[in-house]
Amino acid sequence: MKKTIIITILLFIAVIAATIYLFGDFNKNNKQDSKALQYLPENTLAITSFANNETVDTIFKDYELFKAIIGQGNFSNLERLKTELLQSEQLTPFVAGQQILLSFHQEKDQITPLYSVQVGQSLDNNTLATLIGQIGKNYKVQPFDTLGQRFFGFNKGIKDSTLYCAYSHEIIFASYSKQVLAQIFDKNVKK
Repeated sequence: MKKTIIITILLFIAVIAATIYLFGDFNKNNKQDSKALQYLPENTLAITSFANNETVDTIFKDYELFKAIIGQGNFSNLERLKTELLQSEQLTPFVAGQQILLSFHQEKDQITPLYSVQVGQSLDNNTLATLIGQIGKNYKVQPFDTLGQRFFGFNKGIKDSTLYCAYSHEIIFASYSKQVLAQIFDKNVKK
């Protein structure tokens, strides 16, 4: 009987130790991945996140339900954003494996996506300008300032295809709508 009690106590301690070991860093990673959530405007309709890696690309490649939910146009824009920008040689060291936060916002008569990607490290303005210049070789890059924030427009030359990006708080925010992106930095918009 003593052996059974001792074995039960040891197993109980082992279970507690394994739980602490496995879930000890859970909150640290969760806080880092959800940092962008605090900047989203109140009119956010839906939010999803997924890793910026090839495994996720393979899963969603032929997943028709995901395309139907976000719309074929939004899905094409997401694929273009990932392949041409996030998986570019210059930006990959900063965003590989990071979570892409995809949120949807009501804008007049349409729902507009906003992409948020946590950058692995802080970037100064010179480094950011160099990266934008290297990444945007296939685009006409249009820098401009709004609300005290530097924005970049990536224009592919196709009507309504300008991707607007901004970098702040170690996060890259991007949207095909200048108004939705500006809400991130507008202090008068409730978050």
